[in-house]
Amino acid sequence: MEAVEKAILGADLGLNPENDGHVIRVKVPKLSEERRLELTKTIRSRGEEAKVALRNVRRDANDRLEKLKKDGAISEDEYHKHHKQNDDTIHEYSQKVDDLVEEKGKQIQTI
Repeated sequence: MEAVEKAILGADLGLNPENDGHVIRVKVPKLSEERRLELTKTIRSRGEEAKVALRNVRRDANDRLEKLKKDGAISEDEYHKHHKQNDDTIHEYSQKVDDLVEEKGKQIQTI
């Protein structure tokens, strides 16, 4: 129970859980225009965090490919093939993040 309560507080959503020992209650405030804008900013921020994480994954994968190429474990052609595949995959998921952020932003702004 304590871990769930801390996770809710740590999510920085502006929610204050109440723990009575058996049940955790979370009062969700009404969505005013100000709150909608705040949630939209939070969504954009989380989207950027996700894209940074994706870029870090791409960098790590490309570093591993570079090491494999230097060690002679893969050929130059395989290196370029996998490098392009990594870039394409990360770009695809980055676009999905952008689409989700846009969709959720529209949903929140709709009354």
